[in-house]
Amino acid sequence: MAKYVYNMETFREVERNYDNTKPIRGKGKNAGKVPIGCRARPHEEMVKVNDNCYALYDQTYWWWKEHREKWAEHGQAAVLWTRDPKNNTESVRIRNCGVGTNAHERIDFLYHFQPRSLTVVGKGSGHYAIRTGGEDYYLPKNIMHTRDRQLHLTSTGYHVVMAVDAFSGYDNMDVTFTRTIGSHAWTLASKRHFQPRPRVNKELKAQHKQGIEQTRDWMWSLAMVLQNTLTWKTCSDAKYALEARSAADIREIMDDPDHPMRSTLATHVLGNVYFNLAGGYVDGWGNDKAIQIVDNPARFKASFNRQVNYLCGFSLIQEVEA
Repeated sequence: MAKYVYNMETFREVERNYDNTKPIRGKGKNAGKVPIGCRARPHEEMVKVNDNCYALYDQTYWWWKEHREKWAEHGQAAVLWTRDPKNNTESVRIRNCGVGTNAHERIDFLYHFQPRSLTVVGKGSGHYAIRTGGEDYYLPKNIMHTRDRQLHLTSTGYHVVMAVDAFSGYDNMDVTFTRTIGSHAWTLASKRHFQPRPRVNKELKAQHKQGIEQTRDWMWSLAMVLQNTLTWKTCSDAKYALEARSAADIREIMDDPDHPMRSTLATHVLGNVYFNLAGGYVDGWGNDKAIQIVDNPARFKASFNRQVNYLCGFSLIQEVEA
């Protein structure tokens, strides 16, 4: 199963490659596909949307496979080539995948099949950019069909997945370049994106300062006793109970000392603190007496602050211009 490099540089190259490649024969699930390179890798395929549009797929979003032609212009193609005969231009659109979903596979696919004049460069922590003409253009995460908490929206739910028909239009999370046919230099045609950075809503957090401080001190007083009761099940139950709550609900728990879910919040937060201190699940998690939360006050405060920022919706991820 060879992994060929087909860095097709022009629309004409893509068109010629498609016309000169025989579709896979037979009656199997891959019948009719036109592979980009190796015929033993039919998931890496070319789709002719129309005479002026070709899509290159890595099948990362396999659930769209029945509607590739329909959805190619809606973001599910890793690379989308278009031609404008009227204006004598050609364009190429590059798409990343979603947060945490086959990220390496998509970047590897781009390395093998995007134009030779475009280069994928790493920006650290799973972030990438497209380099051309000596300049880097951040490649944003694909937010279509992705968990909303990864889209930096308001919900704190972990398992809210957008439906197939949830989008009425394209999300514009791509890097698109255009140029006159026959020329070499690319010009950015899409919105310029910047790497997301965490930012804290200080005004909102200040409104809950008293509740946060009281909760932190209360949890610290419980740490020694509660640590010895932590188990995988109790921490998991606490986690899923909080996932069903909105950020506003968590803020209410934080502000109300008598809230019935107060202990659930403490179990979740202290469980994460202990997990980080132990470096994993040690002897069933909670049975390692050598590690004590109360011996690490600075680590406790730092972890508590991070968790509160996330759970209460104080922390937002925003694109920040470099």
